[in-house]
Formats: sequence, structure tokens, C-alpha cells
Amino acid sequence: MSGRTESGVLERDGASVTKRPSWRGPYARIGSAMTAAGAEGLHAHLQILSAAGVRLPDGLVVLDDEKGLGVRHQWVAGPTLPELVLWRPRRFAAAVAELAAWVSALAPTDARIDTNLTNVCVLGDGPVLVDVLPPLIPSLRPTPVTLHDQLFDALCFHVPSTLYALVAYSALRLRGCGDRQAQHRLLEVAEEHCGLPARPAAREGGPFPCFWFRARALAAVDMLSGAAMDTTARAFLAYTSTTRFAELAEDDRAQRIPHARRTAETWGWL
Repeated sequence: MSGRTESGVLERDGASVTKRPSWRGPYARIGSAMTAAGAEGLHAHLQILSAAGVRLPDGLVVLDDEKGLGVRHQWVAGPTLPELVLWRPRRFAAAVAELAAWVSALAPTDARIDTNLTNVCVLGDGPVLVDVLPPLIPSLRPTPVTLHDQLFDALCFHVPSTLYALVAYSALRLRGCGDRQAQHRLLEVAEEHCGLPARPAAREGGPFPCFWFRARALAAVDMLSGAAMDTTARAFLAYTSTTRFAELAEDDRAQRIPHARRTAETWGWL
């Protein structure tokens, strides 16, 4: 069985899976830059992740052969986080709390993880990061060229932005489940790792893209806690979607940024 993602090609052979990088979409520039690490750099990256408490798949090995760089590990049979939230929202919230702790623990290191919820499977004893390509190494990050490059760079490498984004994405998943205990756990994660919902006295929100992810997280927190109307928060989160931003022409991106800031200021999300 084989498949393709934006960051690589997957091949499953029985109980093991092999992944080779094949960068597409927003991963293209970052993935190409990260290949400079080579097999040795990927080894070092995985060691940093493990030392920070990140749980990796069993049997994970780095491949460096005639087919190029890659990884192989045992197949992880647990559900991904988006699948888990549909039937075990409290377990979902607990796993997100662990994921946020990993991100925070990696802050002083030269390693980051991709917190896309589909990259994490949950087994009986906790979450497992199943996608480690490309290795996100801040010292190798390419210089952003476009406004979307800036946004994606912050999402990958700026720890506060990564945490803000994780809170926002997770809140959207939890909003429809109706499990108040799970929602409350995520609000605790937002407070512990992001300092939300506190607002600074001078509400400038910081430069782009920092204000962008913070505003999204505040909107999500207010939506989940009932401090903001669901439709208002959802509209803002849709308007500031990273995927939608990528689809815009550069001039349209430049126009969207100040409009998003004004909207965030109106609703107290700076």
C-alpha cells in the first residue's frame, strides 16, 4: 500500500511503513532547505525530539540509500487526532495537552515538530508523532519570500505561533462535540502554554504573523468558553485560515492582513 502527502511518499509493507521526502505545496521551500541536514542531521533531530519527551513510532530508523533520505518504522494503528475527537473528545484534549508540552519543551532547542493534527496517532498510553519529515530545524530555515512564506515560517518555527495555532485548530475540532470537560481541558492548555485568554494592556498584537496566530487563538478560546458568539469567531477563523491565505494572490494577502488586524481589535482578540 502506498500514498502521498504534501511532505512525502508513504509505502506500507505489512507491519512497517517507509516514508521518503517529496516536497509539495507549502513544504517545498522548507523541505528542500531541511535536506541540507542529511542523515546525520536527521539522526540528531530525532535524538532531540526523544530527549524532549516526544514519543516516536517504535522501530524508527533513518534510511540513507540509493533512493535517498527517508525513515522506516512500525505501523501505528491508533486513530489520528481528528479521528479520535469524534468519539473520545476527552482523550483528544488530553493528547493535545501532551502535544503542547512537547512543543514547549523543544523551545530552547534547534528542533521543532509539525503539529498538524493528522500527524499524531493516539495509542492506549498516549500520542505518537508519526510524521517526522521534513525535520524542522530552525537553524536551517530558509528566508521567507512571500507573505505566505512568513506565515508558514512562523507556524513551523516560532513556538508561540505554533502553540496558538494548535489551540485554534483543536478548539474548532472540539466546538461541535458538546463535551464541556474536554473543552475545559483545552482552555487549560491555552492558559498554561499560551497565557490565554489574558490580553495585554496595550493591544497592538505585535507584527505579522505573530498577531495573526494569537488573534486566531483568542477567537477560538472565546468561542469555546462562550465569551464570543460562535458564528463571529468561526467567521474570523475562516477568514484567517492559513490554507485560504495560501490561495490568495500576494496583493490580496497584503490587503487581508490589516483587515484581519482591525477585525481582531474590534472583538478584543489582539
